[in-house]
Amino acid sequence: MRLSVPIFAHPQPGKTGKEKDLLSRNHETTKKTMKIFVFFIFRVFVIVFIIFATKYTNFIVKGLTIVIVQFTHRQSGPDS
Repeated sequence: MRLSVPIFAHPQPGKTGKEKDLLSRNHETTKKTMKIFVFFIFRVFVIVFIIFATKYTNFIVKGLTIVIVQFTHRQSGPDS
């Protein structure tokens, strides 16, 4: 008989109710901190993107128009 199966199937005999509660609470706090962390990174990314977009709007528009013009020229190239 294996010993690893009952340990995973049933609660571990050495741990009391308090320890289990602490572990589950710790897991919940790590989940919350991860959510906050991800949200913070996302917010920073959005702010940086907005700053970048406002600073280089003219550049981005020029680049997009160049790309669109080249793409349309390539599309109509073989016909002519």
